[in-house]
Amino acid sequence: YGCPSSGASLGSSRPSLTCRCSAAAMSEGSVWGNETYTTDSAICPAALHAGRLGPEGGVVSLRAAAGKSRYRGSKAHGVASGDWGSYPNSFEFVK
Repeated sequence: YGCPSSGASLGSSRPSLTCRCSAAAMSEGSVWGNETYTTDSAICPAALHAGRLGPEGGVVSLRAAAGKSRYRGSKAHGVASGDWGSYPNSFEFVK
């Protein structure tokens, strides 16, 4: 099924998720972090940033991760992610 707009639904009751990103969703929303992303980051652009999907979209798997005291943004695969300070919840893509 289609990916939610962000990773906010991940947590102790839902530690992982596999979903499909449409081509249109690959450019919708903001991304914060690099390899580990805040849960309010958009899943599909984060997957593109992480190199897990191309601009055409596809199926991606992610898992909940511990929050971090700092998220460093970067530009990768045509997506610019932002820096962010402390955030309580994160997600990472499953390789």
